[in-house]
Amino acid sequence: MQLVKLGKKGRGSLPKTILRQAGISGETSLLVDTTGDVSIVLRQAGVYLIEIYRGSGTGIDLLI
Repeated sequence: MQLVKLGKKGRGSLPKTILRQAGISGETSLLVDTTGDVSIVLRQAGVYLIEIYRGSGTGIDLLI
């Protein structure tokens, strides 16, 4: 277990050893949640491109 200090704005840094053990690299999106016993849980977020198609009458347009 390692100590992490939060600044006045509630920001902190996670130790590299913890990130490495969790398989998380830099600039990764994380989901943050709390449990019933007031623990904070971080999970690596999956970010996927969503493509939406719309018919224009003459063909299909791709909206991103």
